[in-house]
Amino acid sequence: MNKKWMTASMASLSACLLVGCSNGGAQGKEVASTSAGKITSAQLYDKMKRDNGEEALQFLILQSILEKQVKDPKKIKNEVTAQVAQQVAQYGGNKDLVNAALRQSGIANQKMYEDSLYVAKMMDEYLKGEIKTSDKDLEAYYKNWEPQITASHILVQTEDDAKKIIKELNDGADFAKLAKERSLDTGSARNGGQLKPFKKGQMDPSFEKAAFDLKKEGEITQEPVKSQYGFHIIRLDKKAEKGKFEAIKDQLKQELIADKLKNKAFRQDAVAALVKKSKVKISDNDLKGVMKYFMSTQEQQAAMRKQQEQFKQQQQKAQQQQKDNKK
Repeated sequence: MNKKWMTASMASLSACLLVGCSNGGAQGKEVASTSAGKITSAQLYDKMKRDNGEEALQFLILQSILEKQVKDPKKIKNEVTAQVAQQVAQYGGNKDLVNAALRQSGIANQKMYEDSLYVAKMMDEYLKGEIKTSDKDLEAYYKNWEPQITASHILVQTEDDAKKIIKELNDGADFAKLAKERSLDTGSARNGGQLKPFKKGQMDPSFEKAAFDLKKEGEITQEPVKSQYGFHIIRLDKKAEKGKFEAIKDQLKQELIADKLKNKAFRQDAVAALVKKSKVKISDNDLKGVMKYFMSTQEQQAAMRKQQEQFKQQQQKAQQQQKDNKK
């Protein structure tokens, strides 16, 4: 499945595919006019289908299938509506501000965001039912599993700055005070450098390794830890004991399922199996590529997206050339 949010034209095309855009004869209903002539719904539909038809149809097919697979799609829809309303309230209910924020994330408007979130939540619910976890799976997961930890850090720009702070801390300086005064991570600095609890797989790899290598609460890293953000001094604040397997079995199951849901290969295989089981038939020859995309691997999808993007760029270049030649 294409993980990108739909563009505005894709959302409009989805509606066309559902109810039909061309309803005013062979040329379609007039949707706009200029001094140079009229633009019909048929022209609009053809343009949108060429540019984004396959992506829009993928979205509609998946939504249609998932609504039959999940237990209560209406409940999920209501949950999404409530979630989005809560997010909108954080902007004081100002729809212009909301849409501006969404556009910065590549989402054209609130309705598109709701539709995408609705399908994503249905997908997660369906996939949870497809994940089977045996005791053998859980025992294997448990071997490499560690409980989450709580840590604090001070982020600085250079290695020398980090080394100076490590020396000050070893000489008795207060970690929280230095974090508030010098850390570039202003969010955690307000809390004396303390981060929210995290488990393996959630942080920058080098940061994560250094944090989990600390053994005692209160221990700090003795060498600067380099990440993409700069250099860190990390202190271990809390590290729970690894519980016995039977005592944390349910927790392990939930975490294993959550990890599976993040696995792109698993998601793609599950989508391919679901679409195949649903016996999807594409009647429009121009959109036959949709099924090929559904059944492809992640690498093949990336290659197809690249080809599609290159083709669009070539089209745009050719159109611009035609305009320039007319001047």
